Amino acid sequence: MSKWHGYFRRSAGPGWALCGDAGHFKDPTLGQGISDALRQVDRLAGAVESGLGGGLGLDRALRDWWSWRDRDAYEMYWLSQQVGAAGETPLIVQEIQQRIAGDRQLQDDLFRVLNHDLAPSKLFSTGLALSAAARTFAVGRGHRRLIVRQAADLVATAVANKSRSRAPASLRRSNQLELPAA
Repeated sequence: MSKWHGYFRRSAGPGWALCGDAGHFKDPTLGQGISDALRQVDRLAGAVESGLGGGLGLDRALRDWWSWRDRDAYEMYWLSQQVGAAGETPLIVQEIQQRIAGDRQLQDDLFRVLNHDLAPSKLFSTGLALSAAARTFAVGRGHRRLIVRQAADLVATAVANKSRSRAPASLRRSNQLELPAA
């Protein structure tokens, strides 16, 4: 799929809310769209109920729901972008994929990530990345320059994504935050 762009939109206001792709869209490679929408609607129903019957008020409950939606979706947004990126899969990522394929606990953790029971950063940790990079470098004698370049790119992406992790808060001051697709 080409020429798509991801976004987080302002997703709540006085008496209204946007769920699913209307408020947030990411690379479809991981197949999270429908489950995101269902999870968001389920959580929104509780927010509306408490907003209408509780002391917070509906508008506050909707803003709180929107903040939860951003936190819930943000790491998966960046994981989806990386998994769905065009081009050849970096050698270090291939090593991580092989480790997941051969390790039942890592497989279970991957399913927990896809079910939003575990943050992507908990599975795709710095330790796993460093271990995979060391192994890839040790066995990839003819590709060491490529491995170093790919490792540098992965680190740069991780640092950029970490700095972007605060970006959803800026949505509250603007109508929409357009995030780069690639």
